[in-house]
Amino acid sequence: MYENVKDKASEVITDTKEKAGELIDSGKKMFSSASETTGDILSEGKDKLESVTDKAKDYLKQGKEELTEGVSKVNYAVKTGLNGNQEERNSKKDNSTGYKNTYNEDRTKNKKQTL
Repeated sequence: MYENVKDKASEVITDTKEKAGELIDSGKKMFSSASETTGDILSEGKDKLESVTDKAKDYLKQGKEELTEGVSKVNYAVKTGLNGNQEERNSKKDNSTGYKNTYNEDRTKNKKQTL
């Protein structure tokens, strides 16, 4: 009976060691698979982040170009307006009376009328 129990215990121990080894191998495979999947996910996330960053840089560059173009247009419009104003002031000068500025006279008349 003692030998029987000893043999059974030995079988149980051997079976337990085999099952433990299988479980350890299975756990290692699962960990390896999870590591690979995590690496793939991280790599994909990095690629997407780079793509989004590149697009953002492109949008910023385009916005800067449009803003620069808009500022140039505003500057041109202001210069054109100033030149037109100066031309109008020059046209109101009466050269026959020694550069009499009727522009300023008109402004003075308008002020007196409103008072």
